[in-house]
Amino acid sequence: MISVLSPPAKRNGFKVLLVEDNQAEADLIEELLLETNVSRAEPQRLSVSCTDRLSKAQQLLVSEHFDVILLDLSLPDSQDLNTIVKIQEYSLNTPIVVLTARNDEELAVQSIQAGAQDYLVKRKIDSEVLIRSLRYAVERQHNQEALRKSEEKYRSVVENSLVGIAILAPRNSLSEPEKCECLEVNDALCNLLGCDRQEFLQKNWKEWGFPEDWQATLVQLKKIFSGESEGYVLDKKWRTKDGKTVYTRVYLRCIRARDGSIDRIIKVVLDVSDRYRYEAQLKASEEFLNHTINSTPDPIFVKDEQHKWIVLND
Repeated sequence: MISVLSPPAKRNGFKVLLVEDNQAEADLIEELLLETNVSRAEPQRLSVSCTDRLSKAQQLLVSEHFDVILLDLSLPDSQDLNTIVKIQEYSLNTPIVVLTARNDEELAVQSIQAGAQDYLVKRKIDSEVLIRSLRYAVERQHNQEALRKSEEKYRSVVENSLVGIAILAPRNSLSEPEKCECLEVNDALCNLLGCDRQEFLQKNWKEWGFPEDWQATLVQLKKIFSGESEGYVLDKKWRTKDGKTVYTRVYLRCIRARDGSIDRIIKVVLDVSDRYRYEAQLKASEEFLNHTINSTPDPIFVKDEQHKWIVLND
């Protein structure tokens, strides 16, 4: 049945799905909701859809949207935590508030871990507690959904980036910055090193680099962990899986928590091997030219338009 607890308002109302097989308990919950709503300075359109079976609730969730679900865990066609799981199969993003006669702290914790937003014990709640729990559940669910979308967007940016990106976190003692844990690495960095994600994570950072570069990196990391710096830019060589050398420019930045501690470290790795090869070729050409000029027995010199000496051989 569906009961409208206050006159319709201009805006959309607050829709509650109550899944309860005890009719007396269902009537009591509706009365508590009504009591709170009519006492509000500006009552809104509050509607409650009641059903006594999990299967019926699933059918309603297919055809209707609800702002929150009040769920009894001991339904005839489901039991305890399995009830939450079955509801989420039909409405993953609708907040669930567990409603039960069992004052069981362990079950309450397990219910939250299973995805419920709150755990209420029948006969121990009043109208204010009930409506507050429902509204808080909705707000928490919205925040979790916003966070999930933000994380998905962030992961998409990392995964689809054309430059190498690794996400690290401090591990164990902050006095040992070299012992950072790699949480994420994208395909671009793995492709640069010729390995897959699992191979990358199995190795220590030192195994991918060179001793001379690692010492410079460690100096910069210690400055970050001591609070002297928030990041660095370094040129660094990497050793690929098949032993080749890749030249990169590494941009590192730390993200701090509210208490000032380091929460995450973002490392962006840009392949500059072509630039290094060009510079090496240019240097070799200059050395060859200088050797050729100085090996010539005749005097050779070059001046610019202002008659300034540019080149003189021995």
